[in-house]
Amino acid sequence: MQLSGVNGYNVGFSLIDGKDASDLSAVEVSLYDKDNQLLAKNTATYKLLRLTAAQLSSPFNIDGSFQPDGYWNYGTWSGTITSVPAKAVIQVTYEGNGITYTAINNKLNGDPAKLGASEISSNLSEHAMVKQDLEFGVKTVANRSAGEMVRVKATLTEGSAQSFDLMYQENNKYYPLTFTDNVTWYGPESGFPLADLTSSFKINFKEAGTYGYKLEVVRVSDNKVLASTTNSVEASVVAPVIESSLPASVVVNTETPFSVGTTPNSYPGSSVRVKISLTQGDTTNVSLFYQEGDQFLPLTFDENSITWFGPESGFPLADLTSNFKVTFSAAGTYSYKLEIVSGDQVIGQKSYQVEVTDTPAVEG
Repeated sequence: MQLSGVNGYNVGFSLIDGKDASDLSAVEVSLYDKDNQLLAKNTATYKLLRLTAAQLSSPFNIDGSFQPDGYWNYGTWSGTITSVPAKAVIQVTYEGNGITYTAINNKLNGDPAKLGASEISSNLSEHAMVKQDLEFGVKTVANRSAGEMVRVKATLTEGSAQSFDLMYQENNKYYPLTFTDNVTWYGPESGFPLADLTSSFKINFKEAGTYGYKLEVVRVSDNKVLASTTNSVEASVVAPVIESSLPASVVVNTETPFSVGTTPNSYPGSSVRVKISLTQGDTTNVSLFYQEGDQFLPLTFDENSITWFGPESGFPLADLTSNFKVTFSAAGTYSYKLEIVSGDQVIGQKSYQVEVTDTPAVEG
């Protein structure tokens, strides 16, 4: 509850039998915790006792400064923000007869968490892969500042803002956020009402390195920081992956279909070819074909036991699977290596071994 600048609880009560505040000579409102320890006591001022209202309320400030409204002498809160009142005691003394009446309420409600400071957090992973879109959320918890007009300030504390692209989501579309002097702002200049919500973002690191950042919830009216968090991300180059589904054991003179899959990781869209090297075995005993459209076309090994998959100009590396088939005309052990080659650089590779037998393997 935030009332008259007070951050805390409010105790409301009504006078009966047609009486109002002007019929009273004193009012005390006290809050106790579950152990019956006094948390705070407010007493009415002369200003309140001149009112002709029968319904009264007494706010209790538990945290931060406020401007007194002149109706109550506010007692100091002896607990903490997490102290939850369990009992309210209201004592009123009538001016005419001097009799004091006491009312006790043991059924109080309220969420002390809502009285705490605002919070902001990011679930952006501490580790990221270069050249990969990484979606994440920034969560705000308004607590006592609910509804205040704010913006979110993002400050890059380590790394270069030229080395990544940051975007925010609005109406299912992503829009860029631009840094100036390592600072960018989320939200309109007029601000938005602070609430419990999660906003969606996307980032793509173009270069490896450590990127530190600070997020702050800034109140528009006075630029006061209501909440902040500091985090960092380690962006790394991750080599692409190439994998073959060719079984480790096949039968001689039997056509065996298999596939080769690639995962680009930090190299999406790079122009590549796949180099296939037979490192053990005789290439004259290997008939290898790749699928293109509805056809299977041959791949021929050169004198160095090497063949290439893909046009000489290369193809964009992506998450894809290509189909092949192979026939071995002689039994024996065959080893081969698959390499993803970009220009003259091998950026990913994996080696395999195949045992070619005269008879099918028998599973025990």
